[in-house]
Amino acid sequence: MFLHRISTVLLYRAKNRSQPRLISMALPREKVRIPDDLVFCVLAKLPLKSLKRFECVHKSWVNLFENPYFLSMYRNNIISKYDSINNSSVLLKQIPNYETPAKLFLLSGERFENKLQLDWPTPFQEENQAFILSSTVVHGMLCVHQGYFHARGPEIPHKIMLWNLTTQQFRLLPSLLIEDYPLGWVTCSKVHGFGYDCLTNDYKVIQCTHYIDPPVEETLWYIYSLRSSSWRKLDVNMPCKFIEASGFSLYLNEVCHWYGWIIQDWEIGQHLRLVSFNLRNEVVVTTHIPFSQAMDHHLDELNGSITYFQHCSNDKSFDIFVLGELGVKESWTKLFTFSPSPCPEKFLGVAKKRGIFVFFGNLFGGNEFGDDAITWFDLSTQVIQEVSIKGVASLCQVETILGIDI
Repeated sequence: MFLHRISTVLLYRAKNRSQPRLISMALPREKVRIPDDLVFCVLAKLPLKSLKRFECVHKSWVNLFENPYFLSMYRNNIISKYDSINNSSVLLKQIPNYETPAKLFLLSGERFENKLQLDWPTPFQEENQAFILSSTVVHGMLCVHQGYFHARGPEIPHKIMLWNLTTQQFRLLPSLLIEDYPLGWVTCSKVHGFGYDCLTNDYKVIQCTHYIDPPVEETLWYIYSLRSSSWRKLDVNMPCKFIEASGFSLYLNEVCHWYGWIIQDWEIGQHLRLVSFNLRNEVVVTTHIPFSQAMDHHLDELNGSITYFQHCSNDKSFDIFVLGELGVKESWTKLFTFSPSPCPEKFLGVAKKRGIFVFFGNLFGGNEFGDDAITWFDLSTQVIQEVSIKGVASLCQVETILGIDI
């Protein structure tokens, strides 16, 4: 209760910073100083977006993340937030080699020791290129697709499936029909986002299509509604997904995010953007993202904020950034940095179950755990352990499934 009263005072001061007369009337005349330790304790529990709002209250709060004490407290609060999550499992998509179909496992237990293999639904049982739209598990439902769809005609015969892991029910999406299709042209289509619109109580899928023969700069965007079971063309102009890879998309709070590619700008560090599409009002926001050469990118969520994981194979470093505000490049804040990286291998994904765990896979040969080993790194204890599953690292994927335990 006491912390709540302090946070209320801080919020009042932030909102009324430009109104000194109102503050002087509402607050006592004597100057009240809140101890720094108590202020840090309150601020360290806030999401980054909320914390940024308080920077105007006091000049010393502008550089809070340069204070090692506060940064350590903020990190610990984020990690401890997930310590109580028990009813979740880790979904691991694994391909033993490049010629066999993918396998799915649910991992649970204190050290992910429990392993349950899942059967793919009928449409994907023999599909070697089965992609799970990463970091977009919505109410236990996955969006599974076959990657890129090529077609020579107005009908796009793609294979996209919405799969509910809890009920084991699935829905294949209908084909997309393009109006005014030029005869003989070839298109390429790919899924970009999947999420839930609570206003209309509807699940939606975003897909883009462009002409590759002949190559045309125009990109066609479509959105699928589960309620109406139909596709609708969108009147938007936004960057397409960089490549089809694990960790390149995210759904959070009715907004679909993905790594967008700015084709016209080839300068290193300038051509990648975070593209954010709001499912409710269909507004698009783009944000410049940190970028380095030769590294793995991954989008996820921590403490209600968009989180950007970068694993650089050149200098063998691993960093975690959090975004304070969409569209504001300067609001990226580095929370964690490990140099050298805890595991100089392929970054696979993030799991949240009694803490935060980062998964790595062997990519360039054997390591201390052997060939094709998959390992996990505990952010809290900084301990590395092996998962009892092996596979080609570049073809593995890790997702957290909340509400499901085995």
